[in-house]
Amino acid sequence: MSLTLNANALVDLDPFKGFVKVPLAILTQDALLRDFINEASSLCESYCGRKFRSATYTEYQNGSKTPEIMFKQWPVSSITTVAIDPDRLFPISTVLDPTTYTLTEDTNGEGILVELFSQVFPAGRKIVKLVYTAGYATFASVPGDLQLACKRIAAYYFKQQQQEDFTESEKTKDKETVKLIDGIPQAAAQLLNRYMRLEMEGDVNPTRNS
Repeated sequence: MSLTLNANALVDLDPFKGFVKVPLAILTQDALLRDFINEASSLCESYCGRKFRSATYTEYQNGSKTPEIMFKQWPVSSITTVAIDPDRLFPISTVLDPTTYTLTEDTNGEGILVELFSQVFPAGRKIVKLVYTAGYATFASVPGDLQLACKRIAAYYFKQQQQEDFTESEKTKDKETVKLIDGIPQAAAQLLNRYMRLEMEGDVNPTRNS
């Protein structure tokens, strides 16, 4: 059982205890509740195909032959390095001047792609190196509906812990049927759908899946 929450946890312990109506003063189930928060947070990441908590990423992407490249993780808070090297060695001479590009936001105001001002990313496999920071840095900055999805997943499995099989597509308890989608209660999956990996709509109009 978990003594601490994992770095990718989307919900803090006390709010989750309130959600499942466990008094804050009762500590005997804290480790178990942390387990379910950790597992639910990882399920959210797996379902959405992305990470949510703040971290620094280094990724190598193909040249797009356009001025934009979308980051694999978001929301991006800062760009450390953009480099282009057909030889894929990335010496300092291949690092672009920060004044030659900008961080572009989506319709929700979150940074999701790097855009060059006066050139395009040339074609080539893994010739673009991006170093950046992305994700929600604190529990308070995690969107409320994303936290609610995590709470619903963790609460579902917490309440079902005495049952032997957690993998059925539907669960019935006390005359209430819960439909599962990829192991996630449908009500939580509906909240997570807007946080799934991005697609591009047109050349310069990035948007979320919906």
